[in-house]
Amino acid sequence: MNFSLLLPSALVALLALIIPLLIHLSRRSEHKLADFAAMRWLHAHLRPQRKWLLQERLLLLVRLLLLIAIALFLAQPFLKTNARAEHWVLVTPGADITTIKKIPIGKQVQMHWLSVGFPPFDKPQASSSIAFSSLLRELDSQLPASTQLTVVLPEKLAGLDGQRISLSRSVNWLISKGEMQQSVQVQENKPIRLAIRYDQKHTDSLKYFRALQSVWAPKSNQKQQENQALDISPISDTPPDKNKILVWLSSAQLPNAIEQWLRDGGVLLAAHELKLSDFDDAIPVWQDAEQGVILRAKRFGNGQLVQWQAQLTPAAMPVLLEAEFPDTLASVLKPVQFEPTIDFAQQQVPEKNTTAWLSKPNSANTWFALLILLLLAFERYLATRQKSWAAA
Repeated sequence: MNFSLLLPSALVALLALIIPLLIHLSRRSEHKLADFAAMRWLHAHLRPQRKWLLQERLLLLVRLLLLIAIALFLAQPFLKTNARAEHWVLVTPGADITTIKKIPIGKQVQMHWLSVGFPPFDKPQASSSIAFSSLLRELDSQLPASTQLTVVLPEKLAGLDGQRISLSRSVNWLISKGEMQQSVQVQENKPIRLAIRYDQKHTDSLKYFRALQSVWAPKSNQKQQENQALDISPISDTPPDKNKILVWLSSAQLPNAIEQWLRDGGVLLAAHELKLSDFDDAIPVWQDAEQGVILRAKRFGNGQLVQWQAQLTPAAMPVLLEAEFPDTLASVLKPVQFEPTIDFAQQQVPEKNTTAWLSKPNSANTWFALLILLLLAFERYLATRQKSWAAA
């Protein structure tokens, strides 16, 4: 375990140590002058000599330690632990567990399921819709760089996300007999229902979505159409029902509750003024030869984030006035049908990237804060107690 500092330049605060030294050197004991008869026989030029003495040395020491602790606190101390080499074995659901017998089991080997939370192998695995490759990348970012990783998996994998698996370490890829079960979601042909959150700047855009909802709502059942009234309200952090598409007509950033709703599988249609991070790689999902890209989309967790590429006015987006506009937008807003996520395990051996995950340092600031409080309390006790200064 090594002690280090994130901001060593903050140690310049140690120059303040000279302040208590000067204070204690300049301070003198308080003496009362008393006249003695014999003093008149002493020559006038014989005067007592003053000595540089440190008064209250314990108090001075505590004050010096207090300043040192404050300087180290400002320098952001942390402890770097030399993690011992461990071996993690991940068992993928559907793999032949008899393959585990080929792995040498020892004290340094930990066996876990490759599922949400990475539960120990002797506990039941948790069901999840998170992609197999995403779980593997998540664990790779959490383990120390010295930890070995072995993955036991079946011949056929499911739950891939279309990207080549790239990890920060080499992986022992043990392929066994078996096949992962793929969860197939059947998309029902339900009418699109909107929930709109807007600000005053986008009030004029509401008429287009009222018209869209009237086109998309079923016309055969008037009572059902009344129950599916358009959900319109000013911007708030309350997410809509999951069976609705959220239209965000504002440049204000998405609240945390809305982002979580989106990650959990929601579909959000955002105004073009909304600044989105990591949206440069979004793909065009609606483009016109004359008007260019109209909508771009990107997966956001388990959800889908779609954004207009121009202002919602006929001048900036003439497609608003076209008769095919409702049908085209409906086909875009329905959940994207991604390519099958099944492949042979032999074709999905992870690549080792050159950039390793940075391990999170163990901050020691909490302990230094407690030390500062204790030293400050002790210093106040010594400074305020009733005790005369020592004589020079």
